[in-house]
Amino acid sequence: LIDSGIGVNLHYIPVYRQPYFNMKIRLPGAEQYYKSAISLPIFPAIGKNNLKKVMQKISEFYEYH
Repeated sequence: LIDSGIGVNLHYIPVYRQPYFNMKIRLPGAEQYYKSAISLPIFPAIGKNNLKKVMQKISEFYEYH
């Protein structure tokens, strides 16, 4: 998606990975989610054309993979 000019990000970092907490534990479910989840661009002013582009690129990704 990034290569297509679509901004994505990672927003759900497990709490124990945050520098403030610096916990020495690992939670496999949280790790799996952390490694696979992304935040898609969704905001009120995205517009139909941009939304269609995001949907198309996601569809293309899943068709390929």
